[in-house]
Amino acid sequence: MSTTLKILIIEDSEYEAGLLIREMKRGGYDPIHERVETAEAMNAALEKQQWDLIVSDYVMPRFSGLDALRVMQQRGLDLPFIIVSGKIGEDLAAESMIAGAHDYVLKDNLSRLIPAIKRELREVMARRERRKAEEALLQSEIRFRSLFEAAPVGIVIYRNDGLIMLTNQAYLQMYGFSDASELQNKSMLERIAPECRQENAERMRRQEHGEAVPRLVETIGLRKDGSTFPVYAEIAILDLPDGPAGMTFISDISERKQSEENLQRSYIKLERILEQTVNSLSSVAELRDPYTAGHQIRVANLAGAIASELGMPVGKIRSIKTAALIHDIGKVYIPAEILSKPGMLNELERSYIQVHVQAGYDIVKTIEFTQPIAEIILQHHEQMNGSGYPRGLSGDSILEEARVLAVADVIEAIASNRPYRPAFTLERALDMIRKNKEILYDPDVVEACLRLFEKGFNFNEF
Repeated sequence: MSTTLKILIIEDSEYEAGLLIREMKRGGYDPIHERVETAEAMNAALEKQQWDLIVSDYVMPRFSGLDALRVMQQRGLDLPFIIVSGKIGEDLAAESMIAGAHDYVLKDNLSRLIPAIKRELREVMARRERRKAEEALLQSEIRFRSLFEAAPVGIVIYRNDGLIMLTNQAYLQMYGFSDASELQNKSMLERIAPECRQENAERMRRQEHGEAVPRLVETIGLRKDGSTFPVYAEIAILDLPDGPAGMTFISDISERKQSEENLQRSYIKLERILEQTVNSLSSVAELRDPYTAGHQIRVANLAGAIASELGMPVGKIRSIKTAALIHDIGKVYIPAEILSKPGMLNELERSYIQVHVQAGYDIVKTIEFTQPIAEIILQHHEQMNGSGYPRGLSGDSILEEARVLAVADVIEAIASNRPYRPAFTLERALDMIRKNKEILYDPDVVEACLRLFEKGFNFNEF
């Protein structure tokens, strides 16, 4: 099957042009052609048609091959231009090639025409592909440069040994420089506060040797004027023709750090307010029931120590101690004569006493603690076998914090004076929880409590 080829022939002889067409057809082409012999006719032909190839005689009465070559070049066209002549010598052929012709063929050796056409068509395609790739690369570089300069974060590209190659405007402004030349071939480490350089130098050394390094880093930047500021850096590795390089995106996190500090101060202030609230509530409960003065503080000390012995998280330990400090706040609703009654309580009076856990829950639930303080208070008289109050919860349905508070509460209560009885010995209190572990009390909590007293725990040392 013949290949269509659009050919502009510059030739004053129609016969000679016919010879060229026949040769092309023998070579497997189906030429779409036009013959011209003047500059005007050539320009008109180039205007109305896109050609694949130009074949030109070297010498014509009113036009020459070199003239035709200049017309093509003036129009900025990249087409294979082959001179076909019967009179061209080596000097003229060389002159034509220097001027820009791609090949020349003698009319008495037209067998060279088809190979020359095929070669030059391949060459022009290769040139066009190269130009297309170069244009794409240029556009890519332009887009990269545009994004690079417009980026809201500082960007620095540096060699594997840490020497700076390229920076964007955001980076220059961030570090107080006016021109990128001030930083070229300077070490990245110079823009890091002295106290952080050792750590960053080690990271860069590991990066240079191809070792895995953290990609996200917080450090302290050093401006040109010597001032410092906190930065967040995200590091990428580039594979450049000259070898690997680093690219780091840098954000000034001064505002974020300030916000974090403000938030931390607010949190500390809130914790202080809550602590003062807890202490006030604890004092209110003890004013209402002077016979249990110090009870809540001692329970809090023991409960916190048990939680630590169990290896509980810091947050849970804090919540247990907080709940313990106000676990009897609900007693403010109980008549004073019942709280201070010197004898044993009757069934009705005991039911009044039991109300204090629900009352305490109702008081505390309106305070926005970050831990379930109100629920711990509500559950601290629940028992493992479900015989406790107010809900009759059992086993794991009782909060772990409440199970710890329950043991600490009973130990302190047994070992302290009450209006209706003198204090029992600590040994009796420990014996009671030992006998009732798994029945009334969590066995793990009981064992932790026993270990504490074996180690010499003292209520008043915390």
